[in-house]
Order: sequence, then C-alpha cells, then structure tokens
Amino acid sequence: MKRNTRIPGGDSAGTSRIIIEEFSSTPFQERLIKKIQKYHSIHIQKRVNIILNNNKVIPYDFTILDDGKNFKALRESKTIDNVSIEIIAGYNREEKLFGWCVFCNDRIVLINDVSYRTGFNKVNFHFGTDKSFLGLIFFNSSDPSKLPWKSGKDDIAPENPIYRAIQYRMNDITEELIEGLTRKIYRAKDSEGTTIGVSIYEGIETKSWLDIPKGQKPKYPSVKILDEGEEETESTPFTAICYSVEKEKIKVVKKHMGNPSMKNKQVGLKTFDYYCNLEGLKDEK
Repeated sequence: MKRNTRIPGGDSAGTSRIIIEEFSSTPFQERLIKKIQKYHSIHIQKRVNIILNNNKVIPYDFTILDDGKNFKALRESKTIDNVSIEIIAGYNREEKLFGWCVFCNDRIVLINDVSYRTGFNKVNFHFGTDKSFLGLIFFNSSDPSKLPWKSGKDDIAPENPIYRAIQYRMNDITEELIEGLTRKIYRAKDSEGTTIGVSIYEGIETKSWLDIPKGQKPKYPSVKILDEGEEETESTPFTAICYSVEKEKIKVVKKHMGNPSMKNKQVGLKTFDYYCNLEGLKDEK
C-alpha cells in the first residue's frame, strides 16, 4: 500500500518532487555509495556486484603487506560456541584503513577503531606513527543471535561473551605489531642517517586479506634502535627518496603510464624501476 506524506503548507506532489530531487542529487548518491562500501564491502568482494546509476560500487580495499619474506600478515581462526572467528592483522599502506575492523556475517559493524573495545588497552594509538596497523576480525554464524553486534547491526555489543573472550587476543596482537615495528621505525635510522619511517614499507607486495595463507604467523623486519653515541646507524634495505616536480609534468607521466589517477608515490617507484632496468642496474648490489 502506498502512503503519501504531507508536509505542512505543501502537498503530496510537492513532497514527491522534493524526494525525487534529493534521490537524484550527487551528494545523496555519494553518501549512499559510501554507506554501501562501509557495510557491504566483503559481500561485494565475495559474491555480489552492486551498481548504482550505472556506476559499479567499488568495495574498500582490505589489503595487507605480505611479500612472503620480510613481511607476513597474521591469519588465525578458532570456533567458540558454533561461531567461527577469523583474525587477519598486519601492516597497510592505505591511510583510509587502520586500527581494527570488525565484521559479523561479513557485514562491517566497526571500522577504524582504535579504542579499548578492540584491544588498545595497553597501547595508546598515535595517528602519526601507528596508522599502518590494520586488523580484521570476522565473526560468522548461522545463528545471528550469537554474534557480537547490536540490534541495529551497526555497532558491536562489547558485553557479548564471545567478543569478550576474543578481545584479549586482539589486545595481544595490537601490542605485538605496533610495539614490534611501527613505533621503532620512527626512531631508527638507515645507513645514511635517514629516519626509516614509512620507507620500510616501500616496494613491499600487498595482498588482499582473502589471499593471506590460513594459519600464517606474523613476520616483519627486525629493527634495532641504537644507543645515542653509537657510530653505526640502523642497517635496512629501505630508504626514502623525496623530490619535487611540476604538477603538469607529473600529470603527463601518469597519462603516459595509462593511469591518470595513479598516486605520486607509485609514479616515483615506477620511474625509479624504469631507470634501473634501462641502465641494467636491477640485479646489481
């Protein structure tokens, strides 16, 4: 049954026109796409395509650094009271995704959380240094009443016994990965005296969370912090290169590479690799 809603001083036709205009507006469509991305990214990745006005909704890119050598993401699973739980955690270059993201039956109920609710009990999250940490935790069950989400399915229920049981593990993972690397790389220097920082992540392969091997233990480079006054600085295979170019020139290069929306960092990496290949330096030590 259709129901017309009247606005004081107006009529149903006017109301319908307002609703049509609102639904047709670009800001409304952008907000709708963001909500679909937020709540249904995993559904899109796994099983469905969602198209809005001929525009395919692109899900969040839950990728983690994992080259199988220097960096390996953690992936572990367990079952509690017929609820399957899977945890993936590691390091991520995408600044839009950090902290913990919690899913119930593949619906995201918490994103970018860095509070005590997701394991930041012993570690105070620093946006300047810790945004590379990313943890994903999935709760799945054929009985939705057992899942740790609130009735609106838009937030966790921290009092849920299954969630409380796994919260301790989340805390341990948070502490290990942040204290194990992210804090150290901003205090360590490479052989040229440059702060390592995010340069340690450059060139490392990223994998979708779906491609992280099950049962894999985390691995990351060992970074030694030298005492003040020591002559040698931290040795690491990574360092940073920073230079400025004219905006119009880099636009031309991006277009020539076939991707005008490419990030400047990617342009730098590709042009550096191009020079090494051109000069035959790729395999030199």
